[in-house]
Amino acid sequence: MSYLFTPMEIHPDKGFGTCADAFYEAAKGINSKAMLIHLPLLYLLRHSIELYLKSLLILFSVHFSENEAVRVISKYSNEHRIRTLFDDFEEIFRKHFQELQESTKVNWEMPQELSLYIDKICKIDNGSTYFRYPVNKKAEPEPEKDQSSYVTKSEIIKKVQNGKDKAAIFIVENKNGSEIFEFGNSYDDETIDAFSEVCKMLSGLHFMTRNILFGGF
Repeated sequence: MSYLFTPMEIHPDKGFGTCADAFYEAAKGINSKAMLIHLPLLYLLRHSIELYLKSLLILFSVHFSENEAVRVISKYSNEHRIRTLFDDFEEIFRKHFQELQESTKVNWEMPQELSLYIDKICKIDNGSTYFRYPVNKKAEPEPEKDQSSYVTKSEIIKKVQNGKDKAAIFIVENKNGSEIFEFGNSYDDETIDAFSEVCKMLSGLHFMTRNILFGGF
C-alpha cells in the first residue's frame, strides 16, 4: 500500500492507478437524487475503468517486458476506447498468466463476468464522451440519456394496467392541447451495476498487482 502515501511521479505507473482509485471513490460517494445524477456517476465509473486499464497495462509492461512507463503511457495517452485497452491488457495478462500462477501464492483468475460487463460498457460508451454531454458529436440530441420523456395518456394507462403502481407525470397545457412527460431514471440498476462491478474487479486486480509484483508501490 506504499503507493497510497507517496508522490505519483515515483509510482511505476506514474499515478494512473491512484487517479483511478480517486475517481472510483468519488463515484461511490454519490448518493444524491438530483436530476440526471446518473450521468456524472456513470462518467466517473467509466473514467475509473479507463484509468485502471491503463495502469494495469503500464504495470504489466514494466514488470514483464522491462518497458519504461513513459513509453507505454505514450502509446496509450490518446487511447480512450475501453475495447482496445481491455483487449490489449487481456493479451499481456494471458501471456504471463501461467507465470503469475506459478511464481506467486495468489490466484490470478479473472471473473468470467468481467468480459461480459466490458462488452456491455463498450456498447454504451466505448470512447469516453457519451456521459459527458447531452448531445453526440454531431450535436444531435440523445434522449435516452434524459430523465424526462414524452408519453401518451394511453401509454400511462397501459403501464398502470401492467402493474406499475407509481408514475411521476408532468403535464404542459398549451394552445394545441397538452403534452405529457414522464419522469424517471433512464438507466436501470443493471446498467449501473455493470459499471460498478467492473470498477470493483479492476480495483482489486490493480491493488493485488501493486502489492504482489511491486512490493506495495
